[in-house]
Amino acid sequence: MIESNTVFILGAGASKPFGYPIGLELRKIICDNLGDPNLRGFKNNKLRFKLLEELGFDSSKILTFREEFRVSTMNSIDAFLEHRPEFIKIGKIAIADALIPYEKEEARLFDVENNWYAYIFNRIKTNFNSFINNKIAFITFNYDRSLEYYLYRALSSAYGKEPADVLKV
Repeated sequence: MIESNTVFILGAGASKPFGYPIGLELRKIICDNLGDPNLRGFKNNKLRFKLLEELGFDSSKILTFREEFRVSTMNSIDAFLEHRPEFIKIGKIAIADALIPYEKEEARLFDVENNWYAYIFNRIKTNFNSFINNKIAFITFNYDRSLEYYLYRALSSAYGKEPADVLKV
């Protein structure tokens, strides 16, 4: 249990050990995902474009976003969106779309050597009813939810508690 007020500030690389993309990797995934489905090499994007169109984006807006981001040479999507607020909505959707494939149970969250999530969990564990008394907070600049999911699953498995009980703490 952590009894002193403690704040963890998580930057972009916090989830990298678990296989999540950061910076330039995420940039490449987004650009690949939004490549023109009418061009060779991007045919698998037809469904993605259809879904984006159903969300109110026409294909020209999608392609403009992708091309502006690609040509900007910004190292990360957040750096790009900081200067191009007109693309924030589609940018957020592109980020979520890029990260969803990494949110799988078989992801490396529980199997990584030197797992810093496990290290933190083992410092905050106590009996289940006292768990909420840990004096910790997390500020994260990550787009993924790996830490939240890790803590949820670790608590559930370590204490044999139902999801509703785990969510309370």
